[in-house]
Amino acid sequence: MAGVKAEVTRYNRQADDYQAKIARFQEQLEPLSEHAAALRATLANIESQFLVPQR
Repeated sequence: MAGVKAEVTRYNRQADDYQAKIARFQEQLEPLSEHAAALRATLANIESQFLVPQR
């Protein structure tokens, strides 16, 4: 039974480690998402300029 408890403890520790990693990745993702949105807006602006007829 002690082996099972040790295994449960190990899995719980791993789960905590993975949750901490997920939190760090989410923190890194937020500014990247904002940057990606700005780049999409810039791309849309550039693409719309190509659609304007030249005189």
